[in-house]
Amino acid sequence: MSVMEYTAQFNKLSRFAPVYVAIDKMRMVRFEHGLKHKLKEAVTGHYYANFQEIHQKEMKIAQVVDENEAIEMKEVQAKRKFDSGSSNPQPGWKP
Repeated sequence: MSVMEYTAQFNKLSRFAPVYVAIDKMRMVRFEHGLKHKLKEAVTGHYYANFQEIHQKEMKIAQVVDENEAIEMKEVQAKRKFDSGSSNPQPGWKP
């Protein structure tokens, strides 16, 4: 689930539990609690003035995390392609 989808779902469901999100600080804590581990790790320990600020920061962090994961995936695929190249002996080959 993307940060945008999570935020939309969070806002939708928060209507059913207004006591938990009545104060902006409580809202930010609840929002942070539901984030993916990598995103939560990046935002924990920082001060945010309001919910909008934490949301904007999470959007930027999510973009960076997604970009890094895409780069890592390409590197893994390139390594697999290289490892399965012609440097491996043919089946049945004995030294």
